[in-house]
Amino acid sequence: MLKYCLKQPFVLLLLLLAAVIGGIYAYGRLPVDLFPNMNYPLINVITHYPGGSGKDVETLVTRPIETQMSTLQNVRRISSTSQQGLSIVTVEFEWGETGKDARQLAAQALSVATGSLPAGVRPVLENLGSTLLQIAEYGVIYNRQKSRPGELRSYLETKLANFLKTVNGVNRVEVVGGEERSLVINPDNNKLRQNNLSYQDIADKVAANNLQLLAGYYSAYHQDRAVTGKGMIRGLADLQNVALNDKPLFLKNIASVHVGALPQRYAVYINGKPGIALLIYKNPHANTMQVSRGVAAALKTIEPSLPAGARIVNIYDQAKVIGDAVSSLKDDIIIGIVLVAIMMILFLGSLGTSLLVALSVPVIAIVTLIFMDILGMSLNMITLGAMAVAVGMVVDDSIIIIENIIRHRELGKGAFAAARDGTREIAAADASGTLTTVASFIPFLFLGGLAGRFAGPFGITISIMLLLSLVISLSIVPALMARQKRYKFKEPLAMPLVSAVVAVNHRLLDTFLRHRKTVIFGSLLLFIASSTILFYLPVSFVPKIDEGSILFEYTMPSGTSLQESNKIGHRIEEIALQNPQVTEVSRRTGSEEGTFQVEPVNKGEMVFKLKPANERKISIFRVMKELEKETDKIPGIITIYHQVTAEKLDESMSGLPTLFGLTVYGGNGRKLQEIANEIEKTAAHIPGIEAVVNNSKYKVPQLLIVPNREA
Repeated sequence: MLKYCLKQPFVLLLLLLAAVIGGIYAYGRLPVDLFPNMNYPLINVITHYPGGSGKDVETLVTRPIETQMSTLQNVRRISSTSQQGLSIVTVEFEWGETGKDARQLAAQALSVATGSLPAGVRPVLENLGSTLLQIAEYGVIYNRQKSRPGELRSYLETKLANFLKTVNGVNRVEVVGGEERSLVINPDNNKLRQNNLSYQDIADKVAANNLQLLAGYYSAYHQDRAVTGKGMIRGLADLQNVALNDKPLFLKNIASVHVGALPQRYAVYINGKPGIALLIYKNPHANTMQVSRGVAAALKTIEPSLPAGARIVNIYDQAKVIGDAVSSLKDDIIIGIVLVAIMMILFLGSLGTSLLVALSVPVIAIVTLIFMDILGMSLNMITLGAMAVAVGMVVDDSIIIIENIIRHRELGKGAFAAARDGTREIAAADASGTLTTVASFIPFLFLGGLAGRFAGPFGITISIMLLLSLVISLSIVPALMARQKRYKFKEPLAMPLVSAVVAVNHRLLDTFLRHRKTVIFGSLLLFIASSTILFYLPVSFVPKIDEGSILFEYTMPSGTSLQESNKIGHRIEEIALQNPQVTEVSRRTGSEEGTFQVEPVNKGEMVFKLKPANERKISIFRVMKELEKETDKIPGIITIYHQVTAEKLDESMSGLPTLFGLTVYGGNGRKLQEIANEIEKTAAHIPGIEAVVNNSKYKVPQLLIVPNREA
């Protein structure tokens, strides 16, 4: 095989060129993401039950859902939270299940449980492994006084959202906030009593007059015609003319009927003004960068057709975070290649051989993309980080082969013989060294759970690059070295430095050999000291990056009204907008029925968009500290600061808006609260913990009406 490679270098170069072209093609196909697809089999069943107390929600909603979910196989754990108006049931499957399969199983169980739930209750499923699939948030600002109730919201839901779904890669568009148009009935109580009618009578009559009936077929004159009764209420006039009895008495005679908006338990504000949020979700395997560009272009196209006074602002774009991170890693790879080239020139002495080694690095990286595409991988912080790490490793094989070939040339051999003998002599050692290094990454492939989702792509990428470097060093490198007819030894530029290092090494080696026990004992102490320091170093699952957006959450005492929560929200908005580093502020307080949002009205979530990093003199972490210093002055609220993507990653891993949480189980509510309070006190004194949220403390006051049945 080696002999063929030496005699047919042009064939090898053509094959290499084809591989490079294939790698460039694969680069265009590979999805670009922040992290590998975690495919986490953890499902949230979110159910809004307006007006229900925590106990009612637990009995009527949570328990029926839990009962059905417990019948599923491969379920690792089921937990739930029942609070006023909201039920969250979390179903965690074993890691053998994919996120898609877990969702299908949960949907099947939920379809059975739905029959046991109160009328009108609509549970929704959220796969927490896909939390990072929300790639963007846009805000639509409008003038509420100049628009009709629900006009803009209806336009965004029926036209803009559907238009965005046509963008390749967009999976779902959530429209949150704004007024929802409705027909409002305000009965006159005196007229109700005069006509012996109740509110329920009106509801029943309206329902009976709002039907679409299929009456089968009508046969006549040798033809069948489908018969449909169009009894749906189509507008304000139809509702006003609903007959309540045989007199006839119409609804408009006893009630004021007008176009209005549904009562709201949520609020959305953009830069302190009423707004509507657009949450954009992508398909799991879509390219985030391409989807984001497509969405931005679509919004730019449709913005001129928005109702008068409305405009769109970008609040969060995951593509920018990914672009900055990927660009930084690409720069690191390029810098690494340049440094490798410089080192080769300094230490090998030959410009030709140095360039040969340096050029092998980008070639290996490009060809690696083919295998990544075949394996369904993506370009992300993990795989690109692996490439950056491998830059200094992949040159070893070629350097070893080149140095040995040069040694044979110095013995007086010709180019062909030196390439043949030099490669054969060291091929086994070269291969064993590379395969040993690759073997050290094999355990990464067998890691289970979330760690395996991150470590697996890292190990695969490095292993592919190392194996490709071995192949190139045993084929392309000797083939090209065999074509080097002229050879003249030149002392490397770094030779004086090498000689000095060798001299120092000899002296140190002599000293160490004379004091072997001292050296061994000192090395042992150094190892122990280093191991001890390791326990005090900060540990993070992924590195912190400057995303350019801050996610801020605030919690007020339970029972706080939406109006009061809005007051605090406006105050925080003013604080944020006064900071010179903040350009946009988006706020969502409370949550809407039928969505994945689960915040009660006493909680708010805000996104502070910052100036680009190159226009800021301080980091995002410094901005957080500045804002935290101001928001801490507001009494009676609990605040938490995150970065947007980091919070989504935390939620994907733990099911909580933070990386770490504790759940206490038991049947005695009072005892559970005592334990939770003790945990809160203990956790508050642990270094590194900034905020502790004890959900058991938040009791919601309620009015309990017990009818006097005897009366």
